[in-house]
Formats: sequence, structure tokens, C-alpha cells
Amino acid sequence: MDNTAHGDSDGKLREKLGGEKKESESGQESGSCSATGNGCGSEGTQDRVPGGAAVGNGVGKQLGQAEQPLKQGAQDDGITICRADKGDVESILKLASDLVFPSLSSFRKNNLNFARRVRRDDLSTINSLILSDDAAIFVAKDRRGRVVGHIIARLDSRDYLTGDRQAWIFDLSVRPMFWGKGIARRLTEAVELTAMSKGIGYIGLTVTCSNTRAVHFYNRAGFQNERCQMVKKLEPLVTPQETSEAFIDKIWAEKVKIDGQPEVE
Repeated sequence: MDNTAHGDSDGKLREKLGGEKKESESGQESGSCSATGNGCGSEGTQDRVPGGAAVGNGVGKQLGQAEQPLKQGAQDDGITICRADKGDVESILKLASDLVFPSLSSFRKNNLNFARRVRRDDLSTINSLILSDDAAIFVAKDRRGRVVGHIIARLDSRDYLTGDRQAWIFDLSVRPMFWGKGIARRLTEAVELTAMSKGIGYIGLTVTCSNTRAVHFYNRAGFQNERCQMVKKLEPLVTPQETSEAFIDKIWAEKVKIDGQPEVE
């Protein structure tokens, strides 16, 4: 469903990478899914985010509270939310690149194949992030263990004017056949719980305005407009094939025609 315009005002995801890869004391990937059940959690039904908050089965839980069963009348759809591991990387990259089209701007001439290559290249560094405590990457899996959705977020972002710590969502994607099942909400909640457990007070993202489905989803989830990126279309004075030097020469020649030989400083 909701495919955000990944990246933020500080640059692309690959430019955010840095620091050491972190592992748990046991040597296992921190927070990763096990290979049992549907591939998410040792019991095959759920995994945990730091701080004791359980995710899975779509039931949001406050930090420190005991696990709660599904609400009466709720349906177990077989979708489980868990931490991604390295075995999920290819599925994540394919899903993100396949669903890049909602992020295309209506202001620009778009090439879908090019956009897919850019999206895949930009997110290809998640292999390093999966082991990092500075990231929260979750996947949604069906009963057969297939990835049907994911969310990629950094936990080490800061607002550039205040320095406030914030989580930042780079990509949220759900396969269209699974839209309307609350998967995007459950993935977002998993990141929010992880961020809160680390003392982070804000979570942000950027989204393409024409991606109205995603905009409405984030509004319902409590996100608010903070800064607005504005674009104005210009009529270029040179063709893309012309160099900047050729452009300067052209403007210089036009000035000579109008004003006569300009003074040389």
C-alpha cells in the first residue's frame, strides 16, 4: 500500500550509513527472526522489539505491558510482523523497487524502469543496517514465510535545527493484494515502539504529495505536516546536452549584442 518517498532532507539512505555493525552478545543478529514457524520469532507467531513490546498478530502493546490476546471478534489473518534478517534483503529490495511508482512526482518526466533501479540502488545498503542498533527494519510475513510488506527506518536521525533525536522512515511497502489488512499500520507501530524504547521522541518521513493513499494513511496514523518541499517548473535556457560552460558563453554573447563589448574586470 503505502510506499513513501524514501530519503529525507539530509540525503539518501546510503549516505546515512556509517559506524560499526552491532551484534548481540550471543553473536546472533540482534532482533532477527528465527527460521522456525513462519520465520518470525522463536514461537513462529511473534517477535519482540526492545523494551518488552511484542509485535505480531497486529495487536499493538504498550511498553512494559503484558501480552494481550487478539480482541474479541478480531480475525487472525496469519500475518506476522518481525525483525528482518539478511535472508529477507532480496525480498525487501524487490518489493521496494516494484512499488516505486506511487513515489513518482507528477511535476517531472518519469521513467519507471530508471526509478526502480534508483530505488533498489539506494536501499541496497540495508544489508549493513540489519545488524545495526541504529536501524529498525521489520517485515510482514504470511503463513508460508513470504515477505508481503516491510518498513525501513533509521533511529539515529536528528532534526537539523533543534538537534532533537528522531526516527526516520525511508520506505514502507506492502504488496497490493494485502492492502486493507492493517499491515502498514502494524509495521509503523513496530518502528514507533522501538524508537520509544530508545527514548526517541519523534518519528518522521517524506512522502510524495500525489501519493494520496500514503498521505491519508500517515495522517490517520498521527503524522502532521512540519516542512513542505516546494517545486517550480522552469523553462531551461539550454538543452540538457549543453554544458554549463556553453551556457555561460551563450549568455555572454547575448550581452555583447545588447550592450556592446562588456568590460573585463
